[in-house]
Amino acid sequence: MSGQVNLKVLIKNKKLNAGIVVFLLYLSFCAAEFLSYRGAFAAVVSELNVKSVIVSNYIVAFLLCGLVPVILYEIIVRFIFRFSQARIGGGTENYLYALRFFYIGANLVIFLIKLVYLWYPIAHIYGDIAIDFLITTVAFALFLYYVLRKAPKERIAPILYQFGGSYVIVYGFLSLITLLLEVV
Repeated sequence: MSGQVNLKVLIKNKKLNAGIVVFLLYLSFCAAEFLSYRGAFAAVVSELNVKSVIVSNYIVAFLLCGLVPVILYEIIVRFIFRFSQARIGGGTENYLYALRFFYIGANLVIFLIKLVYLWYPIAHIYGDIAIDFLITTVAFALFLYYVLRKAPKERIAPILYQFGGSYVIVYGFLSLITLLLEVV
């Protein structure tokens, strides 16, 4: 029993350094995006006439495909939480720390579901649009549940309005971009 790691205690006491959590988030984005972008990376490498080994292509594709999502995630989320601090009061740094864990879990579930792409490659068209949104929305709803259980009653409405509205706007915009890129 003493060897178990309790996620609530880990988040509440900030047992892991924020840099380590961001690195884990980066690795989870790499895993979630790898199966979608490995073919695109291979096409770019072959177009540039680069002689390489397939394994090294996969390693580079794995490491590169999580870079842009984690940078965008950190910039957007930090901006939203900083903007939200005046509206919902203090404690947004704790929320930011906790949200990373929910996204790490969502990205790992997305990766496991995307393993289907290996057997049904056409599924990636629908998976990138629908599955990612569904899993991420469930993870965000669990995050809101986690936050609202700890929030005082007078802060529940502002938290829901600020975080929920920001999520819908940002994820809707990113989904639109993904949809347009999949079609083109």
